[in-house]
Formats: sequence, structure tokens, C-alpha cells
Amino acid sequence: MSGHDESSEMSLRCPSLFENVEEVPLNLMESAIKSDLLSKPLGSHEALHFFLEELNKDNTHPLIKKAIEAVLRSPSLRQDIEIKWNLSRNYGCAKRRQHMMDKRAPYDLASWCIEKCPRCFNLLLDHQTVQPSAFCENGYNFFWLAVRSGKNDLMQRIVSLMDLEDLLHPFSMREPEADRYTIFQASTWNRKWFQVCWERLKSCQDNGLTSLGPDEIGHICRFADVDLAKELLESGLDLGKSRPENASPGWLEIVGRKDPEPMLNWFLSRGHQPPEKLLTYAATCNCTQAASWIMRHTESHLDWREAALVAAENPDDGSAEILEIILQDPVAKWKADQTLSQNIVIKTINGVCQERKKYEAFLSDKFFQKKFAEMEDVAVRKIQALGEVVRNVEVLGVKITANDTGLCRLAMALENMNQHC
Repeated sequence: MSGHDESSEMSLRCPSLFENVEEVPLNLMESAIKSDLLSKPLGSHEALHFFLEELNKDNTHPLIKKAIEAVLRSPSLRQDIEIKWNLSRNYGCAKRRQHMMDKRAPYDLASWCIEKCPRCFNLLLDHQTVQPSAFCENGYNFFWLAVRSGKNDLMQRIVSLMDLEDLLHPFSMREPEADRYTIFQASTWNRKWFQVCWERLKSCQDNGLTSLGPDEIGHICRFADVDLAKELLESGLDLGKSRPENASPGWLEIVGRKDPEPMLNWFLSRGHQPPEKLLTYAATCNCTQAASWIMRHTESHLDWREAALVAAENPDDGSAEILEIILQDPVAKWKADQTLSQNIVIKTINGVCQERKKYEAFLSDKFFQKKFAEMEDVAVRKIQALGEVVRNVEVLGVKITANDTGLCRLAMALENMNQHC
């Protein structure tokens, strides 16, 4: 689709002209450079990369470097490129030309280089041959093409060169106008993207924070540390502030993080109240650190019964630790609630048995054998933890179920628990 693949034979005028540079008038050399760059309808990568190499050589004649740089910086080339490559300089221009855009359009040379040859794209940026805020004919701007291609360094440079107002405009023309995300809104999807955009916007009167909705704020809560949260607060955005659409924003996103405690502590210190059943959510998502914090710091552990049942049925490794945390809570009256203890046993057995049956056809594979051995270890750990607190729990049929499913160690753990007096 790109049309920028290099040909097997050199078809450019400039290499031969450069061999006799002192005999070639400067205007003729500049004309040849421009002609080579535009020798293909959407731009010649062969030419652009050749000029890049010439500029980087130590032994390139100064007149050649001067001519290349003069052409790349020339307003006439910039204008020709925008016309021939169907580039829109910014979002405002793209809106006016929206009727001309086609999502199936091939990449122009600049857009193609973002993905295939970032060095050449940087050359165009260095000389302002293209605008960093430009949109290509398929409806995306350079920022999004860099993000989509995983070129984070290039994305960062594009953002650093954009006019600030461009960061508050959409990056795509493909969606209906009401559904378009701005660059700043999209930056909340990734910590690094956000840092790059926020670094430029934070000192501005219109810093973009008022454009962030509940989804974007939730995204920020997935990566924000306390320092960033304080900085945003000073700039007008309280991440945990109650909102009409969500009385307790941010908590669920923080719970799922690897190290949730600093931000959970900060939210609590700000007087923000966690949502109901936060402990159950942590158990569902296997978030051990968050579960421990919730049990120690908030009244959210009032849903400990429901959370315990969720942790019991969850076959993943962290679920055993979460159940152990709940079992140690002095508020929980385990010995007085035999029905709950019995349900914990049933959920534990059912959870691992259901997983085993789901993948029964693959149990001859060593990977799955190891996987289910680990699941059985988790279930055994839960039964042992329950036995240490409750001592004896009689549930008819569970040992038979465990044995029939091939979970012999789990059946033994049940037997040992029921021998406690």
C-alpha cells in the first residue's frame, strides 16, 4: 500500500550530479534534489534516505549539504508536499478537508517513514519539511501513527514539537466528531504518553484537565503515584473526588496495581471513601496487597463473607493468600458460622474441579499437568488455612469429589482437617 519500497536500481539524478558538485550550479542541484524527492507520487524514500546518508557523511561536500538542507527547509517544497501527499497541517485543516480523506488511502512518505524509517522522518521534522501536527490522507495524525507503531521516542518528539493547542485536539478524523479523543485524552492510556503531554500542558492556563472524563481519570489512577496526584490536585484535578457518575472514582483502578498502598493511603488521607464491596473486588481480581490494605484500613471489609467465598472459588495463586488474610480478621466469627465454613470448602473444591474439567482434554500435556498441580496446591493451602482457624468442617461428598477428579492431595487435606477435634 505504501509505494515507497526501494527499487533495485538507483534511479535518482542527484548521485551523478554530486560527483561533479563544483561544476553544477546550486539552483540546478536544488532543483534535482526536489525532483528526486517528488519522483514518486507520494514521495521517494530512496531519495530521502540517500540525502540522509549524505548529510551524515563526514566527507560530503559542504555545497551538497547546504543544498539538501536548503531544499528540505524551503517553503515551496513544504507546499508541494502538502498538496501532492494530501497532508493537512493540523486538525483545523483536516476538518476542512475531511471530505477528501479515505481510510484506505496509502501512506505518504512521511507517514510511511514513521513506521518503517524513523531516521528519515526525524530528518523531515528537523528541517520542518512536515508539520508535527499533520494529518495524513487516511485520517490519522503523525502522533497516532507513531503510537500505533510503537515508536514511543518518535511520539515523544512529535508531542514536544507540536503547538500546545494541538495536544487538545483529536488525533483522528475517522470517528464522528462527538466521539473523537484528543491527544491529551488518549495520553491517559499510558503512563509515558501522559507524562510527555502533561509536561508540556501543566504550566498553561488551559491545561486540558477539564477535558478529562471519568474514563480518562480512571486510566490515570492506574499509573499515577502520589507526587503526580498532588501535582494534578494543585492544577485543579482531584483524582478521588466524588462525581455524579461515580461516587468513589479511582479506587478500583488503584486496587489492581502492583503497589496500591501509597495511592490508597493518599486517597484515604484526602477523606475519599472507598466503594462498597471493595474487598470482594480485590478478591475477584486476585489483588493480594490491596486486600490486605482494605482489611487493615477501612470498613470495606464488612463484605468479608462474600470476599471469602470469591477467594475460595478462585483457583489462582493469590487467592489462597487473600483467603488467609480474611481468615485472620478478628471481626470474622468463623467458628460461629459453620455454614460459611462449609461453603468455603465447597467453593474451594468446585473451583479447582471446574478448572480441571474445562481442560481435561489437555491433561496429557506436561504444561497443563504442572498448571493443575499448582492449582491443587493452592486449594490445599486454603483448606489447611481454614482448618487452622475453624478446626473441623464436615461437608458430605467433597472428599469423594476430590478423589474422583484426581485431586488426591486435596482429598488428604480434607481428611486431615476433619480429624481435628
